[in-house]
Amino acid sequence: MSTLLLAVCLCLQDAEPREKAAIDAVAEEMLKLGRFCVGNKAYVDGYMELKRGLTATGSKKLEDEFKKVPSKGDAAKPDFAAKLDAERAKTNQKCADLLADAALALQKDGRTAAWERLLWRIQLHFPSDKIFEKLGVAWFEPYLAWIDRAAVKRHEAGDEHHDGEWLTAEQVRILNRAHKTWDDPWKVADGVHEVRTTADLRTAKTYLAQVGAFRALFLREFSGFWDLKAPDGLLPVYYTETYKEMVERTKEHGLDVEKEETRGCAWYLQGSGSCNPCFVTTEIRFTDGKMYKAPVTDTFFTLRHEISHQMAFEYSKHAALDDHVKHQVWSVEGFAQYMGSWTMERGRWRIASPKFVRLGSLMEEGPLAWAIVNRRQTVHVSKFVQWSRVDLQKVDTYNIGAGLAWFLMHGEGGRYKPAFCRLLERIHQVRDTDETWTECFPDVDMDKLHKEWMGFLEKQKVE
Repeated sequence: MSTLLLAVCLCLQDAEPREKAAIDAVAEEMLKLGRFCVGNKAYVDGYMELKRGLTATGSKKLEDEFKKVPSKGDAAKPDFAAKLDAERAKTNQKCADLLADAALALQKDGRTAAWERLLWRIQLHFPSDKIFEKLGVAWFEPYLAWIDRAAVKRHEAGDEHHDGEWLTAEQVRILNRAHKTWDDPWKVADGVHEVRTTADLRTAKTYLAQVGAFRALFLREFSGFWDLKAPDGLLPVYYTETYKEMVERTKEHGLDVEKEETRGCAWYLQGSGSCNPCFVTTEIRFTDGKMYKAPVTDTFFTLRHEISHQMAFEYSKHAALDDHVKHQVWSVEGFAQYMGSWTMERGRWRIASPKFVRLGSLMEEGPLAWAIVNRRQTVHVSKFVQWSRVDLQKVDTYNIGAGLAWFLMHGEGGRYKPAFCRLLERIHQVRDTDETWTECFPDVDMDKLHKEWMGFLEKQKVE
């Protein structure tokens, strides 16, 4: 069984009969679409549609058909593209309706977990305003979720659904006051991460939703490429409303951010031990000593960067040999800077390259935008990947690394992704040596790689 299929099937283990029947029916529709493409000699389209169906359903039939697609160039007639667009739209609607009908029936029977699973399956693979209207759901941005419209109205009125029951706005206010000190902060968890804060429950759950959604993206992107294993215990994320609180929390864990020369609103505490924490604050002290206040939403880019560090190191500690990376250090920060550039829009992740990233009243050039604009001044890849930790203290090296990570993950049709993931695995398991690059990228022509990298960036657009 393929790694991709295994990952999907693991999500289906608890599927109810009606849920499974709908997923199987979706697989049949996607199988027809894939065969339609292949039958018209559109082999690349057939490959992509079958892969899409396999990701959405985990169907063994789709995997078998996927393997049969000829590995040769397309020979479809010129008018096939329009026909495929029409056929794909019909298939998507059929698949969405199949899943939605099953979801509504399960909701009526009180099968909430199955309802939610199908809702997310629709959101990930067959979303449309029409189908969400049919389901009676609306997007609730703080929790990054499509939920029942009546529930959205209650949330907007200040009520909260917490620990399996609804709390009125007044009950929430009373509980917020009770958790206003670090002797008894809010602790909200999802089984892997735990957010701890003395802020209000809505903020705690907003951060947990961000972290949980990003973790799902992280695992989706690297499943099958990187030996990742969840640690025993919850991964802590501390959110503080003030810089002073942040300093106090970090000191408890042996990190004094007051002595750090770097600026920002979030940190990950790398080192020995397990379940090392991330910290995030909305009151930021920059190197000029001034304090800046930022809204919660402005911290998400940096938080994703730091959660990438946390996920990469904590999920690799089961095989780690050391505490600190000595070689290919660019990949640690470049990778996290690239991962921070993913952004969610109404439930769907995409890589964003904004010209500026906002942090309160401050604006910084977006890392991927910087990589695009400054590509012609970028150091040759053969030199960059050998830079020492001291070399990487130079200005904008994080952004160069982000641009390189972006290319290695997606450039040239994803050809370099397996090798780059091997390198990331080796580095975050702290098994690095001065031969790590050549071991992970054997026989790669560095001049050709650099040219491909520059060509990839040239095709990208600054938003």
